[in-house]
Amino acid sequence: MKYSYNDISIVPAITSKISSRSECDPFDKGNLPIFTAPMSSIVNKNNFHIYEDNHIIPILPRNYSLEDRIQSLNDGKWAAFSLSECDRIPNSIYPVHICIDVANGHMTKLYDTVKQLKERIPNSIIMTGNIANPETITTAIDANVDYIRLGIGSGFGCITTSNVGVHYPIASLIRDSVKIRRKRSIYPKIIADGGIRGYADINKALALGADYVMIGSLFAKCIEASDDIYDWEGKITTQQDYNTNPLFHKFYGMASKEGQNDLYGKKKHTAEGICRKIGINTTIKQWSKNAEDYIRSAMSYCNAKTLSEFKLKTKTIIISINTFSSINE
Repeated sequence: MKYSYNDISIVPAITSKISSRSECDPFDKGNLPIFTAPMSSIVNKNNFHIYEDNHIIPILPRNYSLEDRIQSLNDGKWAAFSLSECDRIPNSIYPVHICIDVANGHMTKLYDTVKQLKERIPNSIIMTGNIANPETITTAIDANVDYIRLGIGSGFGCITTSNVGVHYPIASLIRDSVKIRRKRSIYPKIIADGGIRGYADINKALALGADYVMIGSLFAKCIEASDDIYDWEGKITTQQDYNTNPLFHKFYGMASKEGQNDLYGKKKHTAEGICRKIGINTTIKQWSKNAEDYIRSAMSYCNAKTLSEFKLKTKTIIISINTFSSINE
């Protein structure tokens, strides 16, 4: 039996020497362990710095021109590229952060491309995925992948599993992948991508051993997530007061019809994602502050002052559906 976030719960330490969550450090090199998904409905040039200012790591999505994304690399930022674009990334003597954004992270061609990039640009820092088989971690290690995204079919806007049938429940996928990685190497860093429905899921992913989480739909609730804001009737509006006027964002991934339109100007393939209307109820700043505090709280319960301790010390248990329902009514 394999499990998802709803099937597990974090167990606190027998005793904790931490008397205040302020003693816990949820940051990694100044950032929370959180990436934005490289989606055009979530990240753009106008809000890129807002995510950065609030300790979240953004990735410039593929709907921007190749020149724009290469400039992002030159600025020391993350940018997403298709597999076919990788040979057009110029050589650099400086570290460049490349996200190879493909749906099927099991392709041999992907790892051959990583090896070629590493040979051509030794300082490149490469993120691949998505995968749904823990054994693929060994392939990623052999190719010197730096970050790998786990999860197929878990995202709020993804319909891959419901139509294709490919899936590996995300909680078990993290745990099983971490076990395999520990036998071989400390790399690649593991990113739990998709299925994060709230702050608790972030903590569960980290407790299972993920180094980072990647989030899309939760950011759609933030007023700054997209330039287009819709009113109750579905019309684009310039309103900003979401407390008195119901406002919405359209959330979709790059495999949806809308995402393909952003990339190609038309629907090019059978869609494996859908567009959802998500109500706006917060700002990126407030969301980030809440995430920081909730991660700190979980760490304090588990007697972990650092993220490394939290990943190593924390235990999780399987819970019944009745238990989950009782704490989420």
